[in-house]
Amino acid sequence: GELSLQANLTGTFEALALDASARVALDLLGEVSARAFGRPRAWNGSVTWVTPVEDSLLVTATAPAINIWPKWDELTMRARSEGIELLPLLDQVPQLETLIGTVRLDVTADSLSTNPRFAGQVEVEDLQLALLDVKPGYSFPAGRIEFGAEEGARAHAELSGFTGRTMNGDGTLQLSGFFDLLPEGGTDYRLALSGQDIPYAYEDVFEAPDIDMELVLRPEERGPLLEGDVTLSLPKADVQLVDLTAPPVPPPPTVPNVWLENTHLNVYVDIDGLESRSELSNITLEGQARVYGTFYQPRFQGELEIVDGQVIILNRAFDFTRGRIILDRLVP
Repeated sequence: GELSLQANLTGTFEALALDASARVALDLLGEVSARAFGRPRAWNGSVTWVTPVEDSLLVTATAPAINIWPKWDELTMRARSEGIELLPLLDQVPQLETLIGTVRLDVTADSLSTNPRFAGQVEVEDLQLALLDVKPGYSFPAGRIEFGAEEGARAHAELSGFTGRTMNGDGTLQLSGFFDLLPEGGTDYRLALSGQDIPYAYEDVFEAPDIDMELVLRPEERGPLLEGDVTLSLPKADVQLVDLTAPPVPPPPTVPNVWLENTHLNVYVDIDGLESRSELSNITLEGQARVYGTFYQPRFQGELEIVDGQVIILNRAFDFTRGRIILDRLVP
């Protein structure tokens, strides 16, 4: 990338004037240019981001000043864009295979250092996204985030209109919720995800043609909590056999995600007709399980019943007539 800076300080000690500009050019993100004008009684500034596909975002800021020093507690900002295409940002999100859509925004903010207040909206159109190694993707024709005042909150954001479908099949999704900055500090939020008839496939390992879900993410004292209900209808899982004589293969290095580490789970899963297949077995299971703990250290509690199945032991096939699998903590 390229970086250039320029600043001019003129005037007298009683009436200084500062004019500054900067420009940064990056191959993946485009060009960012900034200008600032400091005068004895006021500051004005602007930042313009131009993406590689010539979309733009303009942020302007003003603040009163005392002898050229800005009063940050009275800073006012505004961010505007007629449309930013999301596709050029795909390389910045390695968890996604597809990211398409347009974001438009007009948001103002003031008193950021003391009592933040926001107003305006962010609009999303024709959003399509797909997770890496997961099929199908998801499509949201429209959605909006409204910023405004709310009783008992310093700043309030509300999600609306995020109703989508799976790119394949008849699955429907709806995302709603809010996010508040509280007067005493801290945050309050509630994000709800509802889905019906969602198909899901992860590589060649797991496939579920029909998933219904009602999930909510909300805060509690120990951290974020994801809770709700998930129903899996006729899923299939291919179990990979483990060679106990082979040397262990270390997992690839990962960067810990603090948010996932602190997010707790309380999700009830109803399983209807899970077909578990491997080279030596083919078993159908059904039952219920509770998933708790955290994303990095999940715990399981529940019971699965073996409906029917077959297992091969010492080159002989045995048919199951009944059986149960008790789930308790880490190991079934």
